[in-house]
Amino acid sequence: MALLFKWGARIGVCICPQDALSTEDALRAADTAMHKAKEIETSSVQFYLEGMKEKILYEIEDILLGV
Repeated sequence: MALLFKWGARIGVCICPQDALSTEDALRAADTAMHKAKEIETSSVQFYLEGMKEKILYEIEDILLGV
């Protein structure tokens, strides 16, 4: 019996100091970009873009409110 494994990677990238000034903010921005990359079904790299955080917060709010 043969097993088939599918590997993939999603990477979030933040550019400092453009996207963040502190280490904590850089990790948050990269994490936000990584979550955006996870929306794409194939392996991907996503750079943090201004406004990404706000868009994700609105999506979460819609989910919580059942919209």
